[in-house]
This record gives sequence, C-alpha cells and structure tokens, in this order.
Amino acid sequence: MITGNSTPQPKNIEKVSRNSYRAEKINKEVYTKLSSSLDYFNNVLSTLLTCCKVILMPGLHDVGSVLLPQKPLNKCLFDNTEGLELVTNPCTFQLDGKIMLGISGMSIIDIMDHSNKNDPIEIMKEQLEWRHICPTAPNTLRTYPFEGIDPFVLKESPNVFFAGNQSKFDTTVISQKDITIRLMCIPRFLNTQKLAVLDIETLEAFEIDLSQPN
Repeated sequence: MITGNSTPQPKNIEKVSRNSYRAEKINKEVYTKLSSSLDYFNNVLSTLLTCCKVILMPGLHDVGSVLLPQKPLNKCLFDNTEGLELVTNPCTFQLDGKIMLGISGMSIIDIMDHSNKNDPIEIMKEQLEWRHICPTAPNTLRTYPFEGIDPFVLKESPNVFFAGNQSKFDTTVISQKDITIRLMCIPRFLNTQKLAVLDIETLEAFEIDLSQPN
C-alpha cells in the first residue's frame, strides 16, 4: 500500500496562476516538473504491479483535490491500472477478514501544528478514543462541506489503524472494547527510504531500511 504523496510537490507551485501571462514561465516549470515526477512514479508503479497488487491512497501533494475526504486519484494518471486499486483518504477496507483504517497523515500533522502534542502514535490512540480521525476539521483542516453527517466519525473499531507520511516508523498495540488494534506510523519513504511491513495473520509489524546495504 502507498499511503499518499506519491510525487513530490514542485517548487513554486503556490505561484502558479492560470490565465496569467506574468506566470507563464513559472507555470511551465511547475507543470514540467510535475509531469516528470508522474512519469517516474508510473515507472516505479509498473514495476511493483508485475509482482503484487498495489493499493494507492491520495495525499496532500498528489494530483487532485486536497479537501478531505480525498477522492481516489484519477485512473488517467497511470499507464497501467491492472492490479491497481485506487482508494479514498481516509480509507477503510477489509484484508483477510481484518478491518483496515488508513489515513495519509494530514490530520495527525495538523493536530501537532495546533497543539502541544508531538507523538503521532499517541495522537492515533486519542483519535480512536475520540472516535474521530479529523478532529481539527474544518477549522484548520480543509474538508468538503457536509450537512447532517460527519464522515470522519468512527462507527466501529478497526483491527489495524495506519497513518502515512510520518517522520519515522512507530507501532504499538492497544485494546478497545475487547478488540486488539495494531497502530502503525508509516515513515515517508522519500526522506527515510524505509518501508513498514505488516503480517496480516499475526498483526506483527516491523520496518525495512532500504538505505542500508544488504
């Protein structure tokens, strides 16, 4: 599973202005860089799809709306979609009978930005206790407007709760209403070159460091 931010955000993207001749040079630089990043990611994705199924979640820097809940990325962005499953952010799905709940990490980062909390795994525990995975929305975290419902309220406890784009790998196990829940902070690969691995049968989790030689 890829938990968002599949491509790096181009520099000067905040300066992009459509239909402005003054920004034409910046627009060209930004979109050229974005196209190059997508081409590179497509090559990586095509390689992965030759050996395994890939579940792809959008993130803050991906091509699409940043409003939560984020819709799945558009299929037209990818050269090969056979074996590729595009999901929302947040997303919930079942894997071998286990309920999986995943987020790209935006809500955790926003909580740390607007509070004195600085431990992602502890924030994840509290999100489950609060039964809400985006408590700062819509005040400081942009979301689609909803009336009468809150899509971020948890109606059931997952077996696995994971958050992507964190500064380091971390994991723990908690019990909630007689349910054992594995919590996982998945490190941002671009910065760490580390992967998080989960044994779906035992719910044991560990990391693999690809920056170290074999």
